[in-house]
Amino acid sequence: MDGPSRPTVFVALMTLLLVTSPVVAATGSLTDASTGTDEDALTVSDVQTQSGTDVRIESELERSAAAADTVEVFVRMDAEVSEFATATDAASATALKREAAATQRPLETYADGVDGVEIVTEFWLTNAALVEIDTTRVDLTDLARVDGVTELHPNYEVELGEPAVTDGSPADGEVTYGLDQVNAPAVWEEFDATGEGVSVAVVDTGLTASHEQFADRKDVADNWAEFDFDGSEIESEPYDRNGHGTHVAGTILGGDADGQRIGVAPDAELIPIGVFPGMPDRESTTLAAIVAGLQEAVEQDADVANFSLGGSGFAAIYVDVIRNAQMAGTLVVSSAGNDGPASEGTPANVYDALAIGATDANEQIADFSTGGTVATDEDWGPVAPDDWPETYVTPDVSAPGVDVRSSDTGGDDAYAELSGTSMAAPHTSGVAALLAAQGADDPAEIKTLLEETATKPAPDRISKQVAADAKAVSDAQYETLYTDTERDVRYGYGIIDAYAASAALADDGRIEGTVVDGDGTPITDRSEGVPDGSGPSVTIDDADRTQYAADGTFAFDVTEGRYNVTAAGAFGYENATATVDASGSVERDIVLDEQFALEVVQGQPSELEAGRTADVAVNVAHAEALTVELSNESTVDEANVTVDLVGIESDVLGDTVTFDEPMTATPATLEVTVDGADTAGETIVLEHTFVGSDGTTETVTTGPTTVVTEVTEADPLRIVETDIVEEALASEQIAPGEVVVKNTDDEVTQNGTVVWKTPIGDFASEEFELEPGETTTYNRTLSYGDGTPTPWSYIADTGETVDHRFVLLDGTLAPIQEEQFTTEIVGGELAGTVTDADTGNPLPGIEITATNGDRRVSTVTDSAGEYAVIVDAPGEWTVTANATSYGPTSTTARFNEGLDPIERNLTVGSDPTFELSMEGGRVYSVGLPGPVEGGTVGDVVPNGTNAMVLMYNETTKGWEQPSRDDEVEPLDALLVRPVEDTTMTVEIAGTPGTGDGVTEPRDIERGWNFVAPPVYDDPEAAFDHDSDAIRSVTRVQRAPDSKMVPESEFDGIELFDETTNAVSPFSGYLVFATKDGQLEPTVAGGTTLDAAYEDLEIDAERRTGTVQRRADGAPVAGATVHVTNTTVSATTGADGTFTLPALPTDVEQEVTVTAEDFEPKTVRLDESETIALESNAFFDITAVSVNETDLDIGDEYTVTYELENRGTERASQIVDVEFGPGLEDGKRARLADDIVSINSTVVDLEAGETTTLEIESEVLDEQATGTSRIGVFTADDRVLRTVTVNDETDGGSELVAPPSEQPVSPTPSAA
Repeated sequence: MDGPSRPTVFVALMTLLLVTSPVVAATGSLTDASTGTDEDALTVSDVQTQSGTDVRIESELERSAAAADTVEVFVRMDAEVSEFATATDAASATALKREAAATQRPLETYADGVDGVEIVTEFWLTNAALVEIDTTRVDLTDLARVDGVTELHPNYEVELGEPAVTDGSPADGEVTYGLDQVNAPAVWEEFDATGEGVSVAVVDTGLTASHEQFADRKDVADNWAEFDFDGSEIESEPYDRNGHGTHVAGTILGGDADGQRIGVAPDAELIPIGVFPGMPDRESTTLAAIVAGLQEAVEQDADVANFSLGGSGFAAIYVDVIRNAQMAGTLVVSSAGNDGPASEGTPANVYDALAIGATDANEQIADFSTGGTVATDEDWGPVAPDDWPETYVTPDVSAPGVDVRSSDTGGDDAYAELSGTSMAAPHTSGVAALLAAQGADDPAEIKTLLEETATKPAPDRISKQVAADAKAVSDAQYETLYTDTERDVRYGYGIIDAYAASAALADDGRIEGTVVDGDGTPITDRSEGVPDGSGPSVTIDDADRTQYAADGTFAFDVTEGRYNVTAAGAFGYENATATVDASGSVERDIVLDEQFALEVVQGQPSELEAGRTADVAVNVAHAEALTVELSNESTVDEANVTVDLVGIESDVLGDTVTFDEPMTATPATLEVTVDGADTAGETIVLEHTFVGSDGTTETVTTGPTTVVTEVTEADPLRIVETDIVEEALASEQIAPGEVVVKNTDDEVTQNGTVVWKTPIGDFASEEFELEPGETTTYNRTLSYGDGTPTPWSYIADTGETVDHRFVLLDGTLAPIQEEQFTTEIVGGELAGTVTDADTGNPLPGIEITATNGDRRVSTVTDSAGEYAVIVDAPGEWTVTANATSYGPTSTTARFNEGLDPIERNLTVGSDPTFELSMEGGRVYSVGLPGPVEGGTVGDVVPNGTNAMVLMYNETTKGWEQPSRDDEVEPLDALLVRPVEDTTMTVEIAGTPGTGDGVTEPRDIERGWNFVAPPVYDDPEAAFDHDSDAIRSVTRVQRAPDSKMVPESEFDGIELFDETTNAVSPFSGYLVFATKDGQLEPTVAGGTTLDAAYEDLEIDAERRTGTVQRRADGAPVAGATVHVTNTTVSATTGADGTFTLPALPTDVEQEVTVTAEDFEPKTVRLDESETIALESNAFFDITAVSVNETDLDIGDEYTVTYELENRGTERASQIVDVEFGPGLEDGKRARLADDIVSINSTVVDLEAGETTTLEIESEVLDEQATGTSRIGVFTADDRVLRTVTVNDETDGGSELVAPPSEQPVSPTPSAA
């Protein structure tokens, strides 16, 4: 019999084959080993230079990675932390590209060398790349270890918010009101600047190139670019399926095709860039598309880039994008947003951007225009550059944005009137283009010119609504609103003025001076509080530019020429015009002649108690004499009435008082007193006749006043009825319900305003006027700028409670009533238990996600394997259980309209994926003991693996090179020779825990077969031989190394019954059969890891343990416990416990434990059931004291606290001090109306360092009285102290509070 001799011959042949000729590589994308490598090329191990613990991984990305097999990752990088790149300060696109290329080289190396990682798009405007990873092969923490990586976050979705559409009205006038408001026509004429030679990029929805405003432009097709959701460029022709971009472009550089000029800079070059490729089906885009769009604008050397896009919150990536663009010479103009006052929009809130608010045709700020205060450290944290101020406000300036007429889709001659800050930004971009055309080529210079020459309307022209919006943010912002030289949250520095900016740029001349009276004394605003408009306004006739001279001074940049400068509107003075010849700088005062003026400031009360005094106040200027008399309507006896002119003359009733010098008083006060008990019921009406210094006589009447024995106080406005929404779904539109206000007085008409104060901002009603007994209803809803409803989820998550309140203000904006309410964000509970398919035991640390296609909620099972999530909409939800080493498995739950609770229990199986390691340059035989997920060679040897692969064909009796798509069967085997160290996985097919244990047998051909054994055992038992068939087993090459499989001691050529050394199911062996037969696999599809070990007859057991924080023994939830060199890992539950799937008992294992903000730790698995982690930074509050605990409103107090960084690294944290009773319930200032933020301080401590801080403050009027708490909060600790707040005034509290903290939303939406 020739069987026994054949193994020896075959081994000789195989040895010759493997020594004398390389194994031919697999076809397809499997790399040919003969290609060779560059000796200087980097390897994967070379570029993983960092621990990854300092890399910020967004939780949203982590959830996505856990729920999907592939995920897009925005990888942020920084040359400052790279070992392969050098950071540069050079301000050019070339320098940015060079730095990005060097920094991203390690990432490229990593992607080339690791299966499941693909670089989709690389960016240079920000040092970043969009990477797609296979989460079944690559962990985010591995990516974080690549040199230079600083942050991993999703490719955020960016919603397009449609502006409000008024109509498509025909042209009215030669130019739109917006062009007039910014003085564009005057610049065209005086400075011969129309934008020629300047390019403007419109990064938006695209452009209707056939529109009559653009049809003759050759630059459109040449400059057009469009980008896909992954940031890659799309080959296309210009188009716009939405109209937003077409409208914006028309405002910037449209012409007069329909008879009306609509564009500010009509001769500028247009660079249309489409970044919303999914229109109209998908009215959103991605961060990658937007970054690519702005990068293209810089690439095309655009002078200005218009960004009528944005969303709420603070998006850190825009800091780099905008700063780099502007360093490279492209000014970024951004719409401020459409969320109203006390809110923030990004990227407009990036300090370096030019943020634009929206005005209407009357120069009033639109109520939707976003504006707010920014605390740099608190809101931006460490991403804020060092050159930013500690605080600043947005917007920077304002421009027309209400009912703006411009080009539209829907026809080549279509027009529409739209409203939004999206319409204000292009007015500003157009003005910037006019300045660039005149030689302003530095973005910082253009921004400064626009800010310094912007102006606000005179104080008496600013509407009460605008004032109320500013006051709702803070008293400081209300005061700043009336200061022309300071930036406020409504106007910014003011409305842009193209002419003023052009004149300042030209620097040809300047006319400045002071408005004075005949004695040379400056004439100023007379108000002791905020300016009231009583001072002079100064207008120059070049472009009818006007400045309000609150302190009497004015200054205009001009070109050489003759100008008429007019001062008007000053109380008590005539208007005057001075003609000034300007050549260089000219100083010229304007002298105003006195003019008699009179106005009543405060009239008589409706009632006056006998024996009491009432004041009448008038503003008067240049009066020679005063006569006060009872009118014919009076019934009271003159003898019972006394009128004193305070500080000047007593008892002036019935007499004429002649002043020694003409009187000017603002105000002059007259005290009216009525005596005599018998005067009750009588009426007083006074006539005040003033004679001016010019001989003019004017009489004003005050009253009637009824004399009473006791004054009946005028009944105030009151909130008399409320119907507040007590419960709301997170997906429902924010709407508090109805508030009814009544004028409870029977005689007096009263004005008022309702302010709804929420955690995201304050929202004021229009001022209303109520007749006696009349009511009005306030029923506010919140929407984005395009009218899209704003959901409650914008404020709070399901299960949270929102505190909000309504403040009723009188006609002077003084608070008179407050009503507080809460709204609970509710939903339907979806709960259940996740159990192990093998043991039936509950599993902690399993991520649970539930989605209905539109919304997604997630949680992690607790130590009892239980979960509960709250859904906020009826219909079908899919719930999935998944973890690194378990699942996934899914089921569905259908909620009714009432959102009744539903229980769904899930069973998950441990993931039967085996990790195998191979050294480069050595040959391995790889066995497949069961069906492989995907079922092809390419699923075993992944795409990009640099290796040689062979399979043995039992029919042809020869070795063949497989293609990636060649199928593999259970018990097949491969020969693999990797060029470099390689890790491969064998993943058993099917959903773990769903298998039926049945697998088709593998055919054995007569002669030689290259197969894997069905079990781990000695050769005879493993191959379950038929003595008439399989006669011998030969080891061809070494088995792969694996911590998941015991070592095989079988070596060489063995006949059955001659060895007891085990063969490995994950290695291949040559078996000789004397006839055809079959081998029965033991591992079936849908098995679990535990069951696979049992089927393969490998002794294995599960491991459990706990992860704690060493500093205080607190459990560490969400820690990843990964068994080194395996696919096995677990996530700790809320109590810090974990359970690992089974692993071989006789293989020594190590685990590496990683958790955000902790030092990673590697330990032997059997060393301890408790693993203690060192915090990177643990700011322990070691002491807190308050110097006074019994406080009154207005009292000062000092909070002293001590911190220690018990972590391992130097770190910075924001430490908050807050005051309010709600702290006791675990609430914080952002979501509770009874808690006030006192202080936020960024504290930097070395490891082990301590510090003591003192915070001085006072008890504010808006703070709740009674027993309260003062709390000190770090990211790791909190300490509360009890205080008592007494309300000695027993009065109303100050209700117009400082701005609320702003919420962070990483998801932008277009303005």
